[in-house]
Amino acid sequence: MSDRARRRKCFLIILTVTACLILMLLVLGMGIAYAQGGWDQALAQVFTWHLLPAIGLFFPWALLRQTLFQFYLLGRLHTVIPTRSPLFAIVLTAISYAMTHLPDLTVAVVTSLMGMFWTSLYYRFRMLTPIALSHAVLGTDFYYWIYGRDLLDDWLGSVW
Repeated sequence: MSDRARRRKCFLIILTVTACLILMLLVLGMGIAYAQGGWDQALAQVFTWHLLPAIGLFFPWALLRQTLFQFYLLGRLHTVIPTRSPLFAIVLTAISYAMTHLPDLTVAVVTSLMGMFWTSLYYRFRMLTPIALSHAVLGTDFYYWIYGRDLLDDWLGSVW
């Protein structure tokens, strides 16, 4: 497979999975916000202009985390525990990634599943940027839509 075809396949996989999860988060978030305050709250929480700048600010953090876990930890585990199957190293990387999200058990469980996906994708394609972008988009959407937290306000409030 050529490098261009490999990149295209990686982007297609991550785009498809991320888009499906965005839709799922959107539906869940709308339902949660509607139950808490009706359509006005649901629309305000989901369709806020703060979402895009928050994704942009989240991206460098997501890229750093993915670099640490995918490039560094997965690479070390695969070297230290050489096996024919990468499954053990992938699972251990995903569990380690999830543990950094404790004590929030909900986020830890969700990130363990996403950690398995992202780690498997990295192992196969060795591309960090699309994984980090998926991480930034899904993480931001999760906090805005499921938890109802405005990350941009949180971050700007801590700076000012």
